[in-house]
Amino acid sequence: MMNEEERNEEQCQESINRARELEMALMILLTINIKKTLENDSKSARANALNIIRKSIKKETKSFLDDEKELVLNDLTKVGDNAYENLDSRSNKKIKPEQFTKKKARESSDYFKKFMKTKGTNFVYDKNMDVYRYFNVFIERNVKDVVDGKVTIDEAVSKAIDELSSNGVKVIDYASGTTRSIEAFVRQQMLYASKESVQELREANAEEDGITIWEFDAHANARPSHQVWQGKRYDTTGKDYPTLEELTHGEEKDYGCKHRAYPVYSKDDPYMFSKEQLKNMNTKPFKFKDKTYDGYNATQKMRYMERRIREYKKRIKLKEEMGIDTTNDKFLLKKHNKEYSQFCKAFGTYRRSNRLKIAD
Repeated sequence: MMNEEERNEEQCQESINRARELEMALMILLTINIKKTLENDSKSARANALNIIRKSIKKETKSFLDDEKELVLNDLTKVGDNAYENLDSRSNKKIKPEQFTKKKARESSDYFKKFMKTKGTNFVYDKNMDVYRYFNVFIERNVKDVVDGKVTIDEAVSKAIDELSSNGVKVIDYASGTTRSIEAFVRQQMLYASKESVQELREANAEEDGITIWEFDAHANARPSHQVWQGKRYDTTGKDYPTLEELTHGEEKDYGCKHRAYPVYSKDDPYMFSKEQLKNMNTKPFKFKDKTYDGYNATQKMRYMERRIREYKKRIKLKEEMGIDTTNDKFLLKKHNKEYSQFCKAFGTYRRSNRLKIAD
């Protein structure tokens, strides 16, 4: 059964798809100019290629930021409208979702603009190397082997594609050193904005309805530190239950937290989950290829496997764009897909098809 976070991710798919398009466009841009420079390397050729890369990144990023203003608002509007329709049947529904979704859309657009600069200075290969330096370093590392005939141009370009697909073009926060792929950067922000806008909508309507008691939902294999309070209630007045801070110590504000809180219209309402259900909610440890996984570690393994599948899909797409043979990559993609399906079956869950996609 799909939880609220998964529904929100589906509703925010247009914004996420646009991020995938940007990331792929930047990888294609880099590989095309790497190939052109290797074919006829000189100081002027490198300078010309860098100039093209800079101008193209500025154009691609501006187009992305312009598009996302509308896409983010559209996606969050879907999230807000769905949440409004699914407010508790006892709610008077006096507060509409627009003010919350519009506010979060503006905040998200500003957030993207802050870290996705049109100059491209926040696009990096890793935290120590922006995409411009990566271009220079790759050419410097490989041009001699090409000139000496040790590798063909296609072999060198294939190496660049493997590196870029494996590592991705990332967004960096230089203050913290945190790097995330463009897709992950946008997805996490959209899920956070979805959660916050829906929570603010619920809180505003609950206040109108005179509700002070809230209950967290629960999901299997949650982060261990969050499992101690999932499925429990809090009271904004602290009268009938602990306050939110007393219950969670602020952990529900963690950027990746999947838990949602719902208003309780009567203390006599049954809890969403019984103590027995909460006790037995997590997946029992299981073995896969001689390694034992608990439920939480299994979800982390799934994310890793999904990244690997996307990586090979990117390799294939980029190499086909450059006219490079993809036989081995297609074999490995098939292998990773099969292993992912086997792992999902052992875990007792399903393939997350939306997390296996790349830009068309």
